[in-house]
Amino acid sequence: MTYSDIYKLTIPKGTSLYRKAKNNEVEDTMFFSFNTFSVDTNTDRLFDAPIQVWKTNETINTHFFVRGILASGRYETSIDSYYRVCFGETELCIGEIKSRNNENRAEFLNWIKTNLNIESWVSTVDDISEMMEFFSFSIETSKKLDFVGYIETDEYLNSFKKEMILDTIPFIDKKEDLFVH
Repeated sequence: MTYSDIYKLTIPKGTSLYRKAKNNEVEDTMFFSFNTFSVDTNTDRLFDAPIQVWKTNETINTHFFVRGILASGRYETSIDSYYRVCFGETELCIGEIKSRNNENRAEFLNWIKTNLNIESWVSTVDDISEMMEFFSFSIETSKKLDFVGYIETDEYLNSFKKEMILDTIPFIDKKEDLFVH
């Protein structure tokens, strides 16, 4: 297997990230959304908790794990490719990556760190285009984030910008908006 579908992405200093969690402490593994709509998709967060706002305190260089665009127009994650290499032909359930209690999660994240030297990524949530998530699984990366506060809003806020993608990706035309708002 080649890793040709690992693209570079940079999250600029000052970028807002959103999450729901039980606390606002920096942890070794943290899921964030780039928009306020998709924070409810995080499986191990409190459903009725307010939305937390975090900002990057320095630029974060990470990876964009997206394989292509599906016929539906949604972006397709490539995380499952790496999961299959690590565990064989096992089907990936995104919940296995999000669940802290899953025994495969630690092994998979260790494999990603060891074999690909990757400590964070940005990808879609279950192949839904507007729901990009940033996942940090390194305390060093997580320390590049500051908790700002809480918001309660029905307004759709989105901090993901096409300019964050550093590589030329054949299936994305950077002249157009990356996501429909």
